[in-house]
Amino acid sequence: GIRDYKVTGVQTCALPICLGCALGLGIAALGPAPFRAIEPGAEAQVDARRSLTLDVRREIAQSCWSMIQEAPLLGRGPGSFAIDYPRYRSQREIELSTFDRQFAACPQTAHNDYLQLAVEGGIPTLVLWLLAVAAMVRAAAQRAHLLPLAALLGLMAVRAPLGNAPCMALALWFAFTPSETA
Repeated sequence: GIRDYKVTGVQTCALPICLGCALGLGIAALGPAPFRAIEPGAEAQVDARRSLTLDVRREIAQSCWSMIQEAPLLGRGPGSFAIDYPRYRSQREIELSTFDRQFAACPQTAHNDYLQLAVEGGIPTLVLWLLAVAAMVRAAAQRAHLLPLAALLGLMAVRAPLGNAPCMALALWFAFTPSETA
């Protein structure tokens, strides 16, 4: 089918190739400006920004841990992070996220799906998710198909792909759609 084809014995997927081409065309249309080298003297600012992002995530994680400790079994309820988080925000996270209060900002997600699952559903929900993932890995028809699932699990630690239905659907579709054999 259009989804699968063989190239020198290695199975690849047409959709990622098409998406890669579209990305390449988009980059070509934008030109080199977004990918310009760091200007001399700006290295310190870029390094500070990287450090700032990690510090913000660490502060959010600490606040999440406080939220989990208050409701470890049942969590705070689905979708409650954005509502409850402002009460747990640290002053340091506020200062870091808003660049010393230059503008308003409040995270709507934990930027870590594992923490978000534990905050909203409790620790048992997180454990059930991890068990479900383990079952999916064991049930996968081919280990090569697990790459999208592995990428999803990695992204869960730094982004929030569980709230992105197309992202979840693609990862699971690639992992569990049987391949055509030649």
